[in-house]
Order: sequence, then structure tokens, then C-alpha cells
Amino acid sequence: MSRGYKLSDMVSGFIKYLDCPCQYFEPAADDSALLSVYRKARKQGEEEGFVPVMIPVDDILWEWLSMDMFEEGEQKTEGEFDAEQVLSYRKEMLTTPLEDGREILSSMIVDYKDIYEQDDFDVEEVLEELGGIEDDEEMDDEDEDIEHFMGYYDYSSGECGPVILAKIPVKNPWEVFAWVPFGGWNECPDTLEQMAVAKYWFEEHGAVPAVITHDVLEFDVPRPVEMKKAIKLAIEQYGYCPDIVEQGDNATVGMLAEMLTVSKSWFFWWD
Repeated sequence: MSRGYKLSDMVSGFIKYLDCPCQYFEPAADDSALLSVYRKARKQGEEEGFVPVMIPVDDILWEWLSMDMFEEGEQKTEGEFDAEQVLSYRKEMLTTPLEDGREILSSMIVDYKDIYEQDDFDVEEVLEELGGIEDDEEMDDEDEDIEHFMGYYDYSSGECGPVILAKIPVKNPWEVFAWVPFGGWNECPDTLEQMAVAKYWFEEHGAVPAVITHDVLEFDVPRPVEMKKAIKLAIEQYGYCPDIVEQGDNATVGMLAEMLTVSKSWFFWWD
């Protein structure tokens, strides 16, 4: 832990900060146990009114969550947070009217805006313009839908975790960002923008925030998107998070669109 935090202290701190039912998962070779519990929690949450989110125990995220909840100039101790300030922030975010998520995304789109604003277009021509990868066998196999998350893996060890599965006590999926603030740095949208975009994507595609780290956000979706919708969605996602294309290995918006036609999870990363 690069900032001197002990893992056990961070786990306790996260659970105290989250202030909701939590289950801790120690590092493991894979995410099978974690995903099994998450899937059950998703069904339970729909019935009981909460949204499960997988949160890696990350010292950078912990520093942001804890230290950022103090007023400027206040005395603060490593790992502490102001509980009243946290509650006040959550109340403010949950009661602030949201802007239209589609309009927010439209304002972020610079490239390919002409395609995005079209009601009709030729899929093959647009894919060629976007740099789609045609005739890929993996993309043609409907039985090979991609359904996995990456944000909670340690890239140095290859292990999954440590992770906390938190049952966030909010009615709507987009409201998890009021509970676990994310964004507002670099090109990453701020909390209210995240909420508005997540609301729009939930209503359009059933997307639910599933993994939140200090720089990665992943959504769980019920099914892949058909190609025409995937093209417009890929343009939205590129405007929302340019790094998923620009930081990729020869990645294109077209490749992203094709991936969305086989994927049941969406990955975003801000450098």
C-alpha cells in the first residue's frame, strides 16, 4: 500500500464510510466467488431496493473518499473522514435535479457528431468510416457473449481483489454515485454528470454501475446491443471517455461498436 495504509484499516474504513451491508472478499485467483454473490445480490436488490456495487480496496480511492470529505483548512488525520460531511454530500446529490443525460453526452461528442445526429444511416458504410473490424469470427458467434469485469484485478499479481461488495441503499442504479463519489478530475465527468448519464443509459440499455475504482468504472448490462444502436452508443462512450479508444492498441470507435454487440459489460478508464 503505497500511502502507508494497512489493508485491514482500509477495509474497516471503507465499510464504515459506505454505511451499508458489505461483504469483504480477500484476494483470489479469479472472480468466480465474487461474481456468484454479486449476481444473487442483483436479484435481491431489485426486490429489496438496493444496488450492489463491487469496490476494490484501493488506497488511492480510500484517500479520495476520506480526505475529500473535509472542509478546506480543517484538521484531518490519515484515513479519517467527516461522517456528517459524507451524509450532507449524499443528501445534496440525491436531491439535486439531474440534467438530461443524452444532452450531456451530445455536448461531449465532437467527432462523428454528424453520424450521431442522423436518424438513419447505412451500417456498413458507417462502420467502415469508424474503423470497424469486419469478418471477425469471434464477433459473429452469438454464443460467445463477453461477460466479465476487469477493474478489480491487480495487473501485477493477476489476482482478483481485495474487494468489498456493498449493498448501496438507493432505489435507482444511477444514485450509487451519490454514495460513492466518482469523477470530476481530468476529463472524467463529475458526480452529477455521472448520475445523469447513468440514468440515461439505464433507461436506454438497462446498464447498471457494477464496479467503481479510483479510475475505472464498469457497467453491467442485461444483453449486448444490436449493431445500429451499438454505433451510436460507441460514439456516446467515446465522447464520455475518450481514453477507451485513444489509449487502446490501434483501437477505433468502430471496434468499440462491434465489441458492444457481444459484450454484457462496459469498461471505462480515465488516465
